[in-house]
Amino acid sequence: MTSTEASALDLLFQRLTWPSGLVRERACVSIGSLMADAELGAEVSTAVLTWMATQELESVAVFGLLAFFQAKTRGVSVPPWDAVSQRLSKPSLLSWLVARSLYEEYPGDPAVREMHSGTAPPGFEADPFFLRYAESFLPPVYLERARHVDSKYCAAFLTQWMFEWTRLVEVAGLKLRKPYIDFWTRRDDDHLLCLDLPLSEVYRSAFLRALSWAADGEALSRSEAVWLAGQTCPIDLGLWQVLPGKQPDDWPKGGVVRESVDTLPGEVAAELACMWQRQLGQEWLVSGASGRIHESGDSAYDLEIIGVIQACNGPSAPEIDAVCAEGAGRAITNEADDLLVFAGRYKRQRADDWQERCADWSIWRLAALASPNAVPRWQWWRFMRGVWLPSPFLARKSFEFRCTQEAVVVDEDGTEIARWTDWTHRLREMTTANLTPSTGQMSVIRRSLVEREAAKLGGVYAWICKITTHHRKHRFGEFTEAHFKLDFGFTRIVRDSS
Repeated sequence: MTSTEASALDLLFQRLTWPSGLVRERACVSIGSLMADAELGAEVSTAVLTWMATQELESVAVFGLLAFFQAKTRGVSVPPWDAVSQRLSKPSLLSWLVARSLYEEYPGDPAVREMHSGTAPPGFEADPFFLRYAESFLPPVYLERARHVDSKYCAAFLTQWMFEWTRLVEVAGLKLRKPYIDFWTRRDDDHLLCLDLPLSEVYRSAFLRALSWAADGEALSRSEAVWLAGQTCPIDLGLWQVLPGKQPDDWPKGGVVRESVDTLPGEVAAELACMWQRQLGQEWLVSGASGRIHESGDSAYDLEIIGVIQACNGPSAPEIDAVCAEGAGRAITNEADDLLVFAGRYKRQRADDWQERCADWSIWRLAALASPNAVPRWQWWRFMRGVWLPSPFLARKSFEFRCTQEAVVVDEDGTEIARWTDWTHRLREMTTANLTPSTGQMSVIRRSLVEREAAKLGGVYAWICKITTHHRKHRFGEFTEAHFKLDFGFTRIVRDSS
């Protein structure tokens, strides 16, 4: 390895500790790519092991394993677990989970007794800084989960988290300074989203150590501790393999704004009407989509398409606003084999359980949100837009889903029946105020499946569309929202569903 190549690799290692998740994710991917290089691969692999051995925090040391995961996706034979584990200076339940995904052979049970500092001494009290800023350095859910564990399973869990944090602050040699910004950062100007500052990793690593302590003392079940540890992973290992694609050719663009941006919703409505007409002759139907359609100065426009089966049961038609508001919080609960890989299965549920009644209409949404266990903060646009899969009432018995390079694919009885993709058309590292990300996502489903269930329910395939406009008067400040709603394909004819 030349001095230039070594310097470039050192820079990538430095970027693994930068606050920005996008920078860290790209650094991991780049290091994994270098390990696939025929000439440099062996040296880079050795350098990653050396880097891992010098890390002082559990949540940072695991990034080396994630780089190996990227290398494996490129067909590289990574070092055996025995060799890697010897260089992993700070093992944790999270690194054990990554190893379980990385290696086909079982890495052995986690040595939780070696993954914490021992029980906090009687009367221990942490610096008030811990609680004052815990929800600034980490998402608030960490403190919520800790208090839940503390009250339901282990009365000393929060104290142990504080104790481990105190030890790691000393190890890392960090000074306790009031954060200038919190995890979600500012909402009134361009900003980086999901920032992990150095103390963020101290809080997160201490949380992992407290989980190991609780599992070691059996105050928390091993499965519960592992589940919570998995949620600290910065990326879902399945979704990480799904590459964002390009914006669909027929996704509305709104044309060129000439006089007033207020004319754009009308232009989008016309494009949507054309898109709907094309759907009537296509094999794959849109079951759900959302994304940016236009940006201009201090204005931005989003589109959401909700695919539904709609049945008319009488003369009273609801306002489309009421239809949009109903049932938006439905989510899929799936059975996963790997807590870090978005894949698994979910069973059919009764159509009655997914039915929404609005006046004399019955509505069944074709797609529902399915969340990975790991919170992919390195791909924050994905947890903001969400991953959407076919609603459970559409299945005969069950659906299975898996991640491929092109999409999240959903199968029924061995046949592909749906897929989810996303695109990062204008994504950049900096996010503008409180805007949604400049990305999009779409789930599609086979026409035959929709028609099968629509016939059972006596309904028709239809769309609910919502155009959201974001405006602000000044360069600094949050955006205000306004909404325009349209519908396509709804029927007012009462049909027999018997």
